[in-house]
Amino acid sequence: MVQHVQGAIKLGATRDEIVETINVAIMMGGGPSTVYGGKALACADQLLKDK
Repeated sequence: MVQHVQGAIKLGATRDEIVETINVAIMMGGGPSTVYGGKALACADQLLKDK
């Protein structure tokens, strides 16, 4: 998951774009996606803060 978030940020994805992607993943993936979506957002926030 970290690699995907890092790659998106490296390619210029904004926090809003990452959030939109997580929302789509949750809609498509159901319950388990909510857990991973939260972790992906926390990862993105940390990586964007360090940038």
